[in-house]
Amino acid sequence: MDFTGKRVLVTGGTRGIGRATVEGFLAAGAHVAVNGSTAETAGRAVAELDAGDNAFAVPGNIGTVAGCRATVAAAIEGLGGLDVLVNNAGAAEGRALADCDEAQWDRIVDTNLKGTFFSIQAAAPALKEARGCIVNIGSILGVRGSGHFSSIYCASKGGVVNLTRDLAIELGPEIRVNCLCPGAIDTDAAGPRRPTRRRRYRERLRRGSERQGALAPGREAARNGQRRTLPRLGYGELRHRLDPPRRRGHVGRHLSRHFGRCERVARRRGRLPEQSTRSIGIPI
Repeated sequence: MDFTGKRVLVTGGTRGIGRATVEGFLAAGAHVAVNGSTAETAGRAVAELDAGDNAFAVPGNIGTVAGCRATVAAAIEGLGGLDVLVNNAGAAEGRALADCDEAQWDRIVDTNLKGTFFSIQAAAPALKEARGCIVNIGSILGVRGSGHFSSIYCASKGGVVNLTRDLAIELGPEIRVNCLCPGAIDTDAAGPRRPTRRRRYRERLRRGSERQGALAPGREAARNGQRRTLPRLGYGELRHRLDPPRRRGHVGRHLSRHFGRCERVARRRGRLPEQSTRSIGIPI
């Protein structure tokens, strides 16, 4: 994509998803204002990017209204306007429901939801003038819960998702508003801290990525109205490709029961075939 000459502000752009977003925009030719919570972190990130005049730091606490307004104002002044706002700044902290308190709620919701709202409010006039766009970074946990001690985070990201839906109507067509909801991504702010657990976490992410890659071609075929025929696989491998089937609704449960019966019959007969007897067409 070509963003030559475009003026971009990325909140929380010093590490993780935000840092990768900044690097992507710079590679596409954009001028980027990089927000960090402190002048030190934002300045260090800009120095590491070594992008010359194409990147500069705009420190500010996105968890406060004053910080949002100051950050956006500094970005607009430095860039001479604004074409793209990426609301990436976020906070997460896992605790069981009984252990959550008001201070934790305020830290997470203020950064994830309040910061997104007031950054958009401050940037809207400049974006409207440029007929620009807003990209909110949500989370898959904003669409469905996890049940793993992240209720406040899920609530805040769910708010971001629905805020996006509403503002896309209110601000359009002058400003386009979209939301990205990533799944698990290996960053320094995500996953377990202990080295052994982190290695297992990364291995699960790798396996999930490989599985998505195996299934991805079928989605393109489905868009064209075609049925994808899976390669000739053993029952166990085919079930692994579809794992976990229970999360894919009634179709997944049916497939799980079907392949389970196939395996049990094969084992009773003393053989588990390396290859299935025929390919199975499954629209994905």
